[in-house]
Amino acid sequence: MARNPTIEQVKRLVRRQGTPAPPAVQPVVVEVRTHGAISFTPCEPAIPYALGCILIEWTFGIPYEDVPVFHKFLEDNEAFIRQSVEKVEGARYLGTYWSIGHQYHYKTFWSYDSESAIGNLNDAIRRSPNLSEAIANLRTHWSKDPSRQEFKYQPASLITAEKLQDYAKEYPVVGMGLGASAQTRKRPKSK
Repeated sequence: MARNPTIEQVKRLVRRQGTPAPPAVQPVVVEVRTHGAISFTPCEPAIPYALGCILIEWTFGIPYEDVPVFHKFLEDNEAFIRQSVEKVEGARYLGTYWSIGHQYHYKTFWSYDSESAIGNLNDAIRRSPNLSEAIANLRTHWSKDPSRQEFKYQPASLITAEKLQDYAKEYPVVGMGLGASAQTRKRPKSK
């Protein structure tokens, strides 16, 4: 037999639970954290032993079912991308590599002799619909991976000790260990 509560029973039940708090908005304290970046160091003169003054890496994964299509795209387009990019002074497409081993992912590498070479390649991409389409297709695979990464490298020999110390002063947490050595830092005296 179903129980049918009376209005009075419902009122008592509501009173026992108390009155719900009215909707409220609490201020949110925003804290913006950014990682510091050591500024670009020009490679003048050029460094002959390095892959370039700037090396850019795209790291990404692709769902297994898309791998054959992606490999076919690379087979059909990588030579074209490389040849087209090499026409731009100071820019090189170094290829897309598949990491074999513990974790399977792809890495695409680009090499530049200067920041202006990056701009020149962007201009060349805008002028060439075929190159634009090929690179957009490659970048689309990268952008579909929520765990994708992009890194920008420079030869470590370009980053002077003075530049590292300035960086460590500006970004003390990120730059931990980039400043003076532990022996030369002043430590508070213990009591």
